[in-house]
Amino acid sequence: MLGVAALVIILSVANGFSGEVKNRLLGMNAHISVQKYYGDAIEDFGYTLKMLEDKNRKKLGGSIINMSSQMGHVGGPIRSVYNMTKFGLEGLTKGMAIDLAKNNIRVNSVCPTFLVTPMTKKFLKNKKFKKNMLKNIPLGRFADVSDVATAVTFLASDASSMITGTSILIDGGWTAQ
Repeated sequence: MLGVAALVIILSVANGFSGEVKNRLLGMNAHISVQKYYGDAIEDFGYTLKMLEDKNRKKLGGSIINMSSQMGHVGGPIRSVYNMTKFGLEGLTKGMAIDLAKNNIRVNSVCPTFLVTPMTKKFLKNKKFKKNMLKNIPLGRFADVSDVATAVTFLASDASSMITGTSILIDGGWTAQ
């Protein structure tokens, strides 16, 4: 069960999440904002500032969860710019974790492998691409929306009260190779 004080901001610099993801996450007993485009990150920064302004913040605590990618931990062909943004988000997560710890705010990231979403469906129609991607995932399957939602729920909950500045990789073993 999520703590009443859990405040979660999910930053997603990659668009393509379906309404299903948003609805699953919004069903949690916490404030969650799922972004689909870069511009919405500015709005989330406002939420973070409001979180810091709360006079009871240290007592209440908080959790910021950045939506990253396995590609923030490994390189990939023809993905240089995407890798750069995700590696940057991973660095931001670590830096914010240090800066916000004094306010009892935890900052972590969730890093999934390929999910079947409207954005990835067009790529996965290519059988060669799909086969190559699955070859990189030792578990042999793509992540499901519920895999990501479960990790986010855990990070938003009191069960993760000592976890900050790290990433949960939901990649089926891709980065373990």
